[in-house]
Amino acid sequence: MAGLIIRPRDAWDMMQDAGLSGIGLETLRAGIRQGRWPWADYIAASSPKGKDEYIIYALPFRAWLRERSPYVKEDAPA
Repeated sequence: MAGLIIRPRDAWDMMQDAGLSGIGLETLRAGIRQGRWPWADYIAASSPKGKDEYIIYALPFRAWLRERSPYVKEDAPA
């Protein structure tokens, strides 16, 4: 079973493979921070030395990607 959460870099790589090259990695992260993507959440670090968390939910993200690219295949049944 594929993971339920995708890292921004992995999601960006998937977008590039799907032919959606107009969105850069930093643009993707900025959109997550701003709440623009329905398939992602952002948790800001609670301290200056903390690490921000970007959460991309795999199933809705892959569905979104399939709607926008003819190159993305359906996920194999479990």
